[in-house]
Amino acid sequence: MKKSFVKSKKVGLLTAFLFYFLVGLFLYHAVSKINYSWKWDMMPKYFIYHQKTPLTSPCDGTLHILQNKAKIVCEDKSIKIFNISGYKLEFKNNDYLYQDDEFAYKTKLKPGPFLIGMWVTIKLSIFAMVIALVIGFIISIMRLSGITGFDYIVGSIYITIIRGTPLLVFYPKSQDKI
Repeated sequence: MKKSFVKSKKVGLLTAFLFYFLVGLFLYHAVSKINYSWKWDMMPKYFIYHQKTPLTSPCDGTLHILQNKAKIVCEDKSIKIFNISGYKLEFKNNDYLYQDDEFAYKTKLKPGPFLIGMWVTIKLSIFAMVIALVIGFIISIMRLSGITGFDYIVGSIYITIIRGTPLLVFYPKSQDKI
């Protein structure tokens, strides 16, 4: 018996190739019409960023720099002293500062939201594995104990309630968003 032309391997490969080519062509034209410029230089801050810790002037006054100390002589003649070791200065000696001016800062590398979210996911997964291991161990001991009451509890109640109920029901806050 001869195979149908439509069921031949060559026609199937040609049809699949043509289908994927047309899908790719459609997607290319759809994306080219969007007129969006990707800002890839913004991506690294989601992984790691420099947190800026500033020193600000508590009053209007003059900045005096002495080795690792910054002294601000305020207009009311009070003196404020700051330790500036490790800080980068933004003003020079004897410059006039206004209240809340940032006269020095230092930066520190901090994890971005992506790394923080990844760490929270790992911690949550480890916690869930430990809880599942404990529950599984208790249930297996109950099941293998030979006591009819435990076997009934595990076999019917646990399986019916826990395995037969969708996870969405156990998370009450998700009901507010539905």
